[in-house]
Amino acid sequence: MYGLRLIEQCGSGIGKILNLCSLADIPEPHFEEYQSGFLYAAPEY
Repeated sequence: MYGLRLIEQCGSGIGKILNLCSLADIPEPHFEEYQSGFLYAAPEY
């Protein structure tokens, strides 16, 4: 996907998400890594 320019850099968005959550004073999402990908679980409000 990086080669197709669909993403900036693998994993670079996770830090941005965590930073924005901190700035907005909202709970951070939960991430789990697997061999075939990862799981993103957004917190419930």
